[in-house]
Amino acid sequence: MSSFDKLTLLIGDWIRGKLKSGELIHGYIEAIEPTNGVIKVKVVQCDNSHLVGRTIGLLNKWVEKTAITKAIHKEQLLQLIDVALAAGDEEWFMELTSQLKSDNVPAIQTDKKINAASSKGYLFNKRDTRG
Repeated sequence: MSSFDKLTLLIGDWIRGKLKSGELIHGYIEAIEPTNGVIKVKVVQCDNSHLVGRTIGLLNKWVEKTAITKAIHKEQLLQLIDVALAAGDEEWFMELTSQLKSDNVPAIQTDKKINAASSKGYLFNKRDTRG
């Protein structure tokens, strides 16, 4: 058994697993239904591209928690930026893009497009919070 406990799944944990059809998935837990052993997973990567970005229910015995690493490579950071965009989380997006810039990663053309679009408010739905 690895250094982390597979049985202790929590909301927000990153998991990987296999669907009943055999397709591999990678995502994070959005909800847990302890009474029936089902977890709701936001799919980030999947052999079935139609499931990416969707929330699906899986039996907890079909998944395992992924190990947490502190080292983040440029490619991983870019994937997290995509997740922040898909989730509409502007604060997380800004934090990740700031980290990308501060790590002295060579600038790429898409960064300029993303920054220009975010500064104009194109990427995030501005919600009226006045109730």
